[in-house]
This record gives sequence, C-alpha cells and structure tokens, in this order.
Amino acid sequence: IIDTIFIRLDQSTKLTGYCVWQNGEYKTSGLLDCQKTDPLFRFDEMVKKIFKILDDYEPIVVYIEDTAMQRNAKVLKELSQLQGAIIGYCVTHEIDIHIIKTRVLYLFEITILQAFLHQFLLQLDISSMLFLFYLFDQLKHLDLIYNYYFLL
Repeated sequence: IIDTIFIRLDQSTKLTGYCVWQNGEYKTSGLLDCQKTDPLFRFDEMVKKIFKILDDYEPIVVYIEDTAMQRNAKVLKELSQLQGAIIGYCVTHEIDIHIIKTRVLYLFEITILQAFLHQFLLQLDISSMLFLFYLFDQLKHLDLIYNYYFLL
C-alpha cells in the first residue's frame, strides 16, 4: 500500500504555514519562521525550509496559494519568486502541484491557525483547556478545538 501524502503551503518569505495529510487524514502542521533572519538571506532560508518539509514528507500533491496582487511591488516579486521556487521543486521531483486562488482557501485547513493552536494547546493545563472549550463552544467553534485536543 502506498501512502498518499498531500501538503498544503501558505507561503511567504517571513512565515510559511504548512499542513500535511496522510491517506486522507490530518497528520501534522507547523510554521516555518524566518522573521528574525537577516532580510538579505530570508528568501534563501525560507526556500531551504520549505524544501526540507517537502523532502521529509515526500508528498504526491502540493497545494499552494496563488500570488495575490500586493500594494508593494517588492513583496509581489518576492512572493512570485517563492511560488516559482516551489513549482520548480515540484516539477523536478515529479510532484503534482495545484495553485489555489485565495477565495478557495477556506476549503482547506487554515495552516497558520492550526500550527498556532497546536503550540498553544500543548502549553495548557486541563482547567485552562476546559475553559477554552467553554469559550469556543459559546463561539460555535468547538469542533476546531476538539480536533486539536485529540490529535495531541
């Protein structure tokens, strides 16, 4: 049986979120943080981190966000180059790649939120966790928290 691994990236040069599914089930998510990296080396560092995730999990499909129009031309250029690097990696490693329009992203896991919640929940004691369940229940988002609690 061959594992079917999908990776969803929410890429940027400072902070990239990722989420991994294996055989249709959530496996893990995380953040690749280059916010403190010298701006001269930030792009290269983020590309290396993304490639490491792709090397480690060996996905058959990668989903990335389409580059949206930016107010700042420099940011648009950097995001487009990052997208090109990911596409190049996938083409040379024969990984199917799908570029998703921003409006469609809600159909996928919100990877940065996932990684944040995962790290946050790991630090809570049981009484804090129960209080958080209560708050999210009031906000009708209990399923999201339950999913993270039982995946820890």
